[in-house]
Amino acid sequence: MKTIAVIPAFNEEKAIGKVLEEIKKFVDEVIVVDDGSRDKTTQISNKEKVTLIKHEKNEGYGKSLRDGIKKALDKKADYIITLDSDGQHNPKDIPKIIKGLKKHDVVIGSRFTGKTSKHTLKRNVGLRLLAIEFFLFTLLFIKDVQSGYRGYRKEMLKDVRFKEKGLGFSIEILIKLKKRGASFKEIPIKVKYFKGSRSFFSVVRQGVEIGKTILKYF
Repeated sequence: MKTIAVIPAFNEEKAIGKVLEEIKKFVDEVIVVDDGSRDKTTQISNKEKVTLIKHEKNEGYGKSLRDGIKKALDKKADYIITLDSDGQHNPKDIPKIIKGLKKHDVVIGSRFTGKTSKHTLKRNVGLRLLAIEFFLFTLLFIKDVQSGYRGYRKEMLKDVRFKEKGLGFSIEILIKLKKRGASFKEIPIKVKYFKGSRSFFSVVRQGVEIGKTILKYF
């Protein structure tokens, strides 16, 4: 089964080289979507011999994933895995996601089923509240609805039209795939948090955006 990783990136020159080196050990191809970076993200990605999609301006996290997923489908991927370019996600978890995709349509790397480094109590509470909000509207219980570390089977993504350009994409795709009858599985992952990671209050603002996205698509 052909596995392609899709990596959205914005000004990640410090981390992306090492991240790509590790990811390539576990997948057949890598697609980097440089979302209007003004640093050396593009140059470093090119050195790693990945497929590069370059946005001339910053178009948003969701738009980056949409473009990367479309390219992966064009390349005949069977499994598509999305993860961050800043080193927050551990590429060594990719085999666990691939294993999960053998039985499920969507596999989500969850920060709440394993140990997480530097995970503050306030942030933990905020993210759990997002999960409750999502469940109340959709009846789909996912502990980590905003995790960007995910795997998808190609059958679920074909012929689905996505619209969100920002963080709302993470919710839009779950809702639309649930409507298609997708099966979901969460697996534990380890996540590194860096200085400047989102606070409880920024998670609350995410909650407002998630609520709007839910009402829009469900």
